[in-house]
Amino acid sequence: MAPARDVPLTNQEEDQKPGSRCTDIDAVAVRGNTLLLIDCKAFQATDAFMRGEYGAVETMRRKVEQASEAWHDRIGLIRSRPELLGIQLPADYSIEGLVVTPFVPFVRGGPATAAVGELLHVSSISEVFI
Repeated sequence: MAPARDVPLTNQEEDQKPGSRCTDIDAVAVRGNTLLLIDCKAFQATDAFMRGEYGAVETMRRKVEQASEAWHDRIGLIRSRPELLGIQLPADYSIEGLVVTPFVPFVRGGPATAAVGELLHVSSISEVFI
């Protein structure tokens, strides 16, 4: 993936105004004719999670799936109103979204496991850089 260049982003307060630009994008990449908008999550893997305790894994699964659904909805909005990006995309470009986590999370089938190129909608940072 090549990093996108010259993407003007405004401050977070402007994102709250109706019709303003979208600025809650953590990273941007371009692959072929696809603009990847990335939401990075700093989820912490607790000792209980690392031991595989059911409650900790289930809590993390819910958090990851909620983040995935929220980002999926945000990408849908951006696809319907690409002017929110504050840039002019070529007509043949598609917009996709990724949620990137520090580790590979357990999630159930659904939006979190939807294919985005060779990745899943929720992928770990190590998967993104492979």
